[in-house]
Amino acid sequence: RTHPDSLHLDAMPQAILEFIQFDKGRYSWIHYNASLPHYHYLNDTTLHDIDIQLRSENGVVLTHSEVGEYNLVIVFETVVEDEYSAEFIKAYNRYGYDLAHTPERITTFKN
Repeated sequence: RTHPDSLHLDAMPQAILEFIQFDKGRYSWIHYNASLPHYHYLNDTTLHDIDIQLRSENGVVLTHSEVGEYNLVIVFETVVEDEYSAEFIKAYNRYGYDLAHTPERITTFKN
């Protein structure tokens, strides 16, 4: 949207994945391949269901008979971070300490 005071463009969160401009006739085959992936960040939001709709430039949902055959590819990228409890970290560190301090690894210096 355009900010009324500064006339700069403001990004507004929308449930729209991509706007595609068609430059072909009504009954032509259209192949759209984005030059760069379009990322949408969920910011710790859990995603269970996806409802994909194709809409006209006016926001009207298009029916299958209006669209015909189409393929859609959506790629998901996730980051999974391992979480360790304080007890696990203490046990892990203790195990490492015990491995490094076995009697055969301890050397004594004699003068």
